Amino acid sequence: MSDRLKELGLAVNGISVGSQAQDQTKYKNIKAEAYWGARQWIKAGHKLQNENGFRQLIWTRYKVNTDKVLQIEPKEELKRRTGKSPDFAEAFMLTFAPPIPQPDIFFI
Repeated sequence: MSDRLKELGLAVNGISVGSQAQDQTKYKNIKAEAYWGARQWIKAGHKLQNENGFRQLIWTRYKVNTDKVLQIEPKEELKRRTGKSPDFAEAFMLTFAPPIPQPDIFFI
């Protein structure tokens, strides 16, 4: 999807949620790190305006694996369990994805 948006001239950052988390001691991947950031934001008292997004967040399950690392249920399992795709929840979660490091390169 991000490739198509880039083709259309939109400034987007593609995020692979299966990539390594910034804090690998706590999170299995970027997806877990971003969902946990979203959870903390809500627990801090912020509100979601989209009821569908909130409902879909409730569907999402997580576990702490034997390495004490947080892991989010795969989207395919959630879809199989609920019969629906968590599109709103995933879009919301992506807003908490860690920024992509930019190299300190400049051209003269």
